[in-house]
Amino acid sequence: MLVPIAATIWIAWQKFHTPIVPVLFPFMMTAAGALLVNLVCAFLLVVYSRLSENVRAASYYYERNDAIANIAIMVTGVFTAAFWTTAWPDLAVGIILGALNAKAAWRVWVKGVGLDQAVN
Repeated sequence: MLVPIAATIWIAWQKFHTPIVPVLFPFMMTAAGALLVNLVCAFLLVVYSRLSENVRAASYYYERNDAIANIAIMVTGVFTAAFWTTAWPDLAVGIILGALNAKAAWRVWVKGVGLDQAVN
């Protein structure tokens, strides 16, 4: 979960200095396909939930965040194409999703080391 956070910071820094509008259709189609895959994976996690609690927590946060990211990418693509043809909506969504992943990584780490009773 930390690798996507680092990638988000790196790409956000690059996009901040050279804000280029992404090609929207391929991103939106990829996000739609990835959302379908995430829904199947979430279903499989529910069916085969015999995993340890830490693995279930990590899987849940990862699948949830990925599904939210895919929906946000599709909505941002429509918004950018229809209303505001700049790179700033894409950059804002990327930073928000990076923060969401950072929070999930923190929760998984806290649960993994047994500090979850102190945090909740």
